[in-house]
Amino acid sequence: MEVKMARRLLGIVLVGVSYNFLFISDSANHTTIGWIWLVVALVVWWPDIVRFARRIGLS
Repeated sequence: MEVKMARRLLGIVLVGVSYNFLFISDSANHTTIGWIWLVVALVVWWPDIVRFARRIGLS
């Protein structure tokens, strides 16, 4: 349970950081860093995404 909560908190932080780099900064390098952070957040949340998709019948 603690690992799941820590993973969710880490994912929220990563999405916040990627939002900052993608939409607030005005540099192409920062946009690339934002996409990398977003991919890392997706990897962190992947088990939860798959579990949710199975629960609602998408996979």
